[in-house]
Amino acid sequence: MLKQLQKDNYLTLFRKAAECSINAIAMTDMEGNVIYVNDSTVKLWGYDYEKEMLGRFVAEFWEGDGILKTFEEVHCKGYSKGEDVGKRKDGSLFNVQYTANIIRDDRGDPLALFGAFVDITKRKKAQRASKKKQQELETKSKELEDANAALRVLLKKREDDKIELEQRVLSNVKKLIEPYLEKLQKSK
Repeated sequence: MLKQLQKDNYLTLFRKAAECSINAIAMTDMEGNVIYVNDSTVKLWGYDYEKEMLGRFVAEFWEGDGILKTFEEVHCKGYSKGEDVGKRKDGSLFNVQYTANIIRDDRGDPLALFGAFVDITKRKKAQRASKKKQQELETKSKELEDANAALRVLLKKREDDKIELEQRVLSNVKKLIEPYLEKLQKSK
């Protein structure tokens, strides 16, 4: 069946596949101007229509200069993958995992840049919460270790005090009571 598809049909097939993808997909020209976004991209970035995003420089949709480094890496290596922080239409930020590639024609000449994106904000938030809990547990564990060490010192001190008290009582018995006991024994 695929053999029956003509070149135009391939383009339609790939466009439809990109349009119905749950992942955000976008393309820019080689200078970084947006030339295609699917509905998932529009929704992820908080826009209402794809036309609001088309023609704009890709860096407008990202926080910081990480996108410029990614753009440079794609131009040098032909691809890039990693994480970055996207910026929605309303200015809110979200975490994104991405892959980016150069799309080339049959001769190997670059045509456009392709990017696929997944919102990982919930995962990053969970990782931060987990890391915070881990740090709290480590702090509590250290506090417990310190408390246990202090308790061991106190128990050792108590044991030493008990032994010292026993020795004092025994010494007092020998000093104060034994002489009377000896007198009682002699008086019989």
